[in-house]
Amino acid sequence: MLHLLACVADSPPGVLVRNYSYILVQNTKIDWTDFEKIPKVFERFSKMELICTEDQTSFLVWKKITSSTVTKNIMYAVVFENMVVNRVDEDYSFGRKNSLILPNINLNHKGLYACVYSNGISDGVTVYDVTVIVHPVPSYLVIQNCSKDQYCLLEVEHRGNLTCHVRGIFPEVELKWMVLDFDESVIAFTKERIQIKEKDDLFEVSLTATYEVKVLPRNKMSVKCLAVGRNADLFNLTREIDLYFPNALPTETEEQLTKEQGSQYVWIALIVSIAAIVITVIIVTTVIITKRTKGKPLRRTNNIEAAREDENVLVPCELYSGNSIQADLQEKKDIFLRQLKEKYKDLCDGVRPVPYRKDEMLSVNSVFVDCVIESLCLKGAGQRRKKEWKTLQSYLKLFSVREEKSTRRILQGEPGFGKSILCLQVAHDWCNTHSNFSDVDLLILLRLKQLGGVKSIYTAIKCYILPKDTTLNENDIKEIVKTFGSVLVILDGFDEYPDQDTSKESDVISIISRQMFQECTVVITTRSSYIPMNYPPSTKIYRLRGFDENSRLNYIQNLISDGNVDANKIERDIMNAPILSDLSQIPLLFAIFVNLTQESDGIKQVASVTEVFKYIISAFHKHTKNLMVHENVVKYDSFEKDHPALDEICFQAVSNEKQCIVWEKDAIIKKIGLEFYKHYVRIGILVEEEVTKDYPGGSTISDVETRVEVSFVHKLFCEWFASHYLRDHLKQHPEEMLEEFLKHVDPSSLQYVYRFACGLNIDCAKQLISYLPRIDGGVTCAILCIQEQLQAVDHFSRTIENIFLQGIIISGHDSMFLQRSSMKLLEQARRKGMDIKSLCLYNCLSSIDISSIKTSSGIELTPEIPVERLKLNVTNRELKEEEAKSILEILTRFEKLKYVK
Repeated sequence: MLHLLACVADSPPGVLVRNYSYILVQNTKIDWTDFEKIPKVFERFSKMELICTEDQTSFLVWKKITSSTVTKNIMYAVVFENMVVNRVDEDYSFGRKNSLILPNINLNHKGLYACVYSNGISDGVTVYDVTVIVHPVPSYLVIQNCSKDQYCLLEVEHRGNLTCHVRGIFPEVELKWMVLDFDESVIAFTKERIQIKEKDDLFEVSLTATYEVKVLPRNKMSVKCLAVGRNADLFNLTREIDLYFPNALPTETEEQLTKEQGSQYVWIALIVSIAAIVITVIIVTTVIITKRTKGKPLRRTNNIEAAREDENVLVPCELYSGNSIQADLQEKKDIFLRQLKEKYKDLCDGVRPVPYRKDEMLSVNSVFVDCVIESLCLKGAGQRRKKEWKTLQSYLKLFSVREEKSTRRILQGEPGFGKSILCLQVAHDWCNTHSNFSDVDLLILLRLKQLGGVKSIYTAIKCYILPKDTTLNENDIKEIVKTFGSVLVILDGFDEYPDQDTSKESDVISIISRQMFQECTVVITTRSSYIPMNYPPSTKIYRLRGFDENSRLNYIQNLISDGNVDANKIERDIMNAPILSDLSQIPLLFAIFVNLTQESDGIKQVASVTEVFKYIISAFHKHTKNLMVHENVVKYDSFEKDHPALDEICFQAVSNEKQCIVWEKDAIIKKIGLEFYKHYVRIGILVEEEVTKDYPGGSTISDVETRVEVSFVHKLFCEWFASHYLRDHLKQHPEEMLEEFLKHVDPSSLQYVYRFACGLNIDCAKQLISYLPRIDGGVTCAILCIQEQLQAVDHFSRTIENIFLQGIIISGHDSMFLQRSSMKLLEQARRKGMDIKSLCLYNCLSSIDISSIKTSSGIELTPEIPVERLKLNVTNRELKEEEAKSILEILTRFEKLKYVK
């Protein structure tokens, strides 16, 4: 079916970048009916992935089949020297196992997809029948006169109508009423009237059926409405209700029993009635006498709830008028807002910018500075349209309910970059009447880490924002929220949300996917590797980039109350140390560095990230030790030096495929011991947080079970202790196959585990630096690990040569320290006489003159560097004519240079 034809030049001139061209040909008409269709079902806006084949292929084509004779090519791939992928449709991308990926599938993407593939000898075809579904809103069948998806008992006559419907569903379904307990001789459904409406490609289906009871064995029976037909299997739509017949005529058997037993019941009923009347008269008389004795006259009250609680007060009928109910709702609304703001104020006043200074709590407003936030925008039109990041002037636009049209926004940011502090600052601003958020009527701020198992957003508000003794219940909260005009919802920490799996129904998932709170502005914060899968296409994406120079200066001034301190000098001292400058984009670590530089100049001289972290760990222990006046300090010194149990559970956590670095309190105490645990919580390295254990759906907070979860103050601390376990393990098992032991320790996301381990022990460094270049993403990590043992760089000569054979890439997106580390390796090659096969400088040129090419890290590339192939990629700015001339002139002076692009 498929053939690859190539045109190859035998003796290509030097100006050709590639000496071949190729064309992929399908020379056979394919009858798609001959192939089995593999059914696949995807929810709208979810990720579609279709695997072509498990077999080895040389080339393949993905097609969309629009009819029996018409197909559309989507993408083809050719394995020819290197993988070549060409996309005809920009919506799709290429994935693992030759798969076709569509990040956000929509209704127009349903249909047949085919993959035609070949290994050069034999061909194959895989065909998928893709169905796209949209779950209805609400997600259950709605039955007229029944509320929500809960037990429903309808009081009905012997003959009447029952209506059920479903809204916002795709594809459409058929509905049917059925009786559960009896057959058609008892009750029959007739005159079924079906209505189907279509709006925005979604369907609303309604079924009204007339029922008639013929024989009634008892006065209650169960019926259900359910989805039927060809699309019914795509949804689990069924709902049962009970019908109650208050005027039901008894059957013949029941009449006979009634006559026989009637005379017995008459006297019993008469006696009971008389007794009840006598008791009631006595109680009423006693109440009236008591009231008059205490001098408390009956009076009207506007507080219906208070009147209900006092059973002795008679509530006049007029109190239930519309005005009175409205007044009661307004009173509850005032209580709700007051309790909400009190909670936010407590949170905002409890910020610890330096974790080990647990005795210093500040207001978020006194330490917060506006970090660098970027928004993802589309630039250009047509085929030239591309995405780019644009810097916001202030965080206010991200949280604005007026300026930004999109009601769903995702803020990405790595751990410690200040996502939660930013959310608290918004809460602080909102609590102040004359703030930038005066147009926000209601702010709901929830930490998703706490909400495991909590399905209702109103339950979450009641349990985690309002006080335990609040008089408001969940129904009150629901009614109150409906009264607000503009609502801002902040869902902080989706990456820590226990119920991320979209198969688990929860209001949080529904809110993110815009199936709830459609008109509300919702901001979700998360790590970049944990983006929600089901967010709507109109969602705006932002990212938090950390501190720039202005942010750092402002932060220093906020942290240090001494007016004589030179903030510019502190900032320069930190940023002039490459190790510290890389880590300082994380606000949490920058705050620690500011304090450490005030206490000692030693940290400014460190040359490796391992030495930096030794300073940090020591600071946590030292600060707490200074407060231990009468305690056994020697015992706690051993906790700082020896921590094998903690090392082990940290390595198990980071080497797990899911990398879950959160533990239940009881479980971690069992592993590391109670005394050790208390000490590490006390000094601030471990952090406790109360989260939901189980919520059975009750209406009181006492129904909620909670547990204490424990995590590190920052992920880097977990990597620090994990690296100690890695070091000790390699000491004891030096010959072990590292590929298996470290298969889940990804160097791109866990580089500090490797860097710390290399810095802790030279023998460990030799093994890891030799291992890293052999795995994906390992070269960059190996370069950084070498810097941890720079005084022993000669031990890594063979690894460095292998790295040079693979080639070096220096990117403007790399950290300053990584750029400088790469340049140091190039200098090492010059001194040792090693040849560098290739070097790529990607958007990192700062300036060019006839003597050197300077990078954005401040390091110069001189003609003495022995590079054979050089690629200069400059797409982030225009080169001036003088710079282009200087590049050409300096390149002629590179002695080893053979190829330039």
